[in-house]
Amino acid sequence: MSKILAISPSRISLLGGSSDLKQYYEKYGGLCLNFAIDIYQKFTMYEGDDLWNNLATNSVPYGGSQEFIFKVLNHYKIGSMHHTKFTSEYDGLIGSGLGSSASALVAIIAAISKRLNLNYSKWDIVKAAYELSPNFGGIQDQLAAVYGGANLFRLQKDETFIRKIDISRVLPSILLFSTKIERQNRKIQDKLKELDQTQIDNIHELKNLVYDGLEAIEKGDIKTLGRLLDKAWIYKKAVNKDVTNKHIDNFYNKAKQFGAFGGKLLGSGSGGYMIFIVDPKDRVNFVKNMETEGMENWDYNLCTQGVTTRILPR
Repeated sequence: MSKILAISPSRISLLGGSSDLKQYYEKYGGLCLNFAIDIYQKFTMYEGDDLWNNLATNSVPYGGSQEFIFKVLNHYKIGSMHHTKFTSEYDGLIGSGLGSSASALVAIIAAISKRLNLNYSKWDIVKAAYELSPNFGGIQDQLAAVYGGANLFRLQKDETFIRKIDISRVLPSILLFSTKIERQNRKIQDKLKELDQTQIDNIHELKNLVYDGLEAIEKGDIKTLGRLLDKAWIYKKAVNKDVTNKHIDNFYNKAKQFGAFGGKLLGSGSGGYMIFIVDPKDRVNFVKNMETEGMENWDYNLCTQGVTTRILPR
């Protein structure tokens, strides 16, 4: 075994964000609704003869960190440089709200498990990726990257319940856009490390929308789903005002003017990707209008499979 490829999906979060923060769900329980997409993290690990046969060089995508990968390798006592080399690639934009950091870490740990014959279960990978994350945040990103598909995650202190869901009836209505705004503050989530009562109350409200959202998805009711995302966006801004700025607010307002039933910014905020719920028959005109405003539409598909690993031929 000298060359291992691990591939993990990104995710789009719909409802229940922030209730997956450990300090929240261990006390109150969390509910998250998200789905994995085919915007992938790809991590290739070289060792042995392939260090030289492939002329491998350590590389990461724009916004990635070689130092962070070295820390993970050293945690597992693999070492680096003359012992291991790697290439890390990403189909999307790093740090833009699709859970790219968690997805990358999931791929790295899955590759390490393969190399060291650790036989990690899916939950083992989730737990390791969450505990080794350099960023403060919730656990839904790791869950989506490991399990794939569309899921309702119910989080408790000592266990996690996973319910697969069918989002085929609403998926054509969920449009993904890049704001083309790079997140400048990587520590936005740090404001959630110690939750005050106002933040807790608003996370309660975010969580309370999840089952209504699940019902709307099962019925194919895109208007109700959009309305719920619209409410969630309001509560999300109340939890942390730094998630938005005047440019993002302008994009959101324009989207509503152009016919979106609702939407939200993905991830911790201040830039990156947004989603909007739009009637499929209005899709072409909506995309054209939003791109005129400066956004970029991103095509994607549901990824039904979570992280995978395989040994590459020499």
